[in-house]
Amino acid sequence: MKLAKLVEIDELGNISIEKRTHNLTKLFSGNLWGLLSGKSEIVIGRRDRGSSQSTRADIFLGEDENGELNTLPRVIYGISRRQARIIYNSKTGTYYLEDCSTHKTTKVNGEFLSIGEQRALKSGDRLSFGNHNYGPVIFRQED
Repeated sequence: MKLAKLVEIDELGNISIEKRTHNLTKLFSGNLWGLLSGKSEIVIGRRDRGSSQSTRADIFLGEDENGELNTLPRVIYGISRRQARIIYNSKTGTYYLEDCSTHKTTKVNGEFLSIGEQRALKSGDRLSFGNHNYGPVIFRQED
């Protein structure tokens, strides 16, 4: 499996600052924190802070490593709890992004995905999520 990650970026004018990196390779292989036993998909979304129910996402956007918000709450609440998912095809080595929201609010390189549509990801793709376009989140994959 090629090393792949999602990098949350904060763009301020011409300056880009990496806010958080999510290692997809470790999440899919089950080596992250020793908690996961390998996955066929990774769910991207937001934490439901007002509920005691278990969360439905593997990657929570807009949070730091301690689970604290690092962006405006109104932007986070524009993201679904189950906004999108990444699927890895081990036969082709390809990662796919699928929109799971009910409002068609997931974009790849500025283009909306249809609900349920899967798009093959290429290194450098810019992803955004939710009603307020949280992102960019950059997909990076090493050869």
